[in-house]
Formats: sequence, structure tokens, C-alpha cells
Amino acid sequence: MNIELEKQLWKIGKKGRAYTRKHFNSFVEALLEDFKQFIGRDFQVDPDLYLDLENPESPNLCVWIWSEEEVEYLPSNVWTAVLGGGIAGIEVNGEVEDQFTVSLTMFLFDKKNKERMSLESGENLIEFSFQRREPEPGEWVNLGWYRDEWGEWDDVLWE
Repeated sequence: MNIELEKQLWKIGKKGRAYTRKHFNSFVEALLEDFKQFIGRDFQVDPDLYLDLENPESPNLCVWIWSEEEVEYLPSNVWTAVLGGGIAGIEVNGEVEDQFTVSLTMFLFDKKNKERMSLESGENLIEFSFQRREPEPGEWVNLGWYRDEWGEWDDVLWE
């Protein structure tokens, strides 16, 4: 992501900073391009970006992506993921500040039988976060496997 666009990304939700759908499309394109480079693979992007701009100080976005179908190799897995962004309370120097955060939740599936994959200990999704690294550019970080404790993602299927 170019540095000027990233500076705008971190100002989302600040007083006097209202962004348009066009701005958010640019943010999402850049975030997904960075994620593509991070994982070293291409993927498909749902053309329907969900965007809630009703409250400019608390915008939300969401878009689904999924792995490209590749040549048949067994065993093989495929994935789908949701990129989300919104305002969250983050602790900074002992104080909680509202900041725009970006995360990506990924679900793995066995390609042959289309079943969700999970660890034996029950973790069934992988979390990633785009993290601010001032003065360096932000970067994607793999936070590891997590359990869907509230069943929020139980209905995610590979079709």
C-alpha cells in the first residue's frame, strides 16, 4: 500500500474525516493486494463490498475472498476468507483510543469433500491483522488459529 493511502487509512473515523465509497474501494484494493503478496497466492474477490458509512466516525466494511481453483492434487485444501474493517478501542500508552482496525478471518476446507478443516483442539479459523508500524509501512501479520467460540462462522461452507 502506498504510504499516502495508508496514512489516510489510519485516519478513518477521526473527527472531520469523512471518506466516500471511492476512498474505501481504494483502501480495500490496496489491502487485498498486500495480502496477496503476503500469502504469495492469487485469489478471487467478491465484487459486492459491504460498506456502512452512515456514521462517518464509525464506518464498517466487509468483503469475501476465496482461493483460486487449482490443478487436482490430493490431499489439497481451498479457503475462503472475510476482510473486515471497523473502529475498535485499542490501548495506547495506557489509554483506550478508537482506531480503525483491519482483520481477515480465513476458513480452510478439504477440497475433495468440502469439509471445514480444524485442529484436533477445536480451532477452526485463522486470523490475520493488518498492523500499523509507524514510521514503517503497515504489514499483514498471521495471528494463528482460533476457535469460533460463539458459532458466528458455523454456516461458512465451501461451494
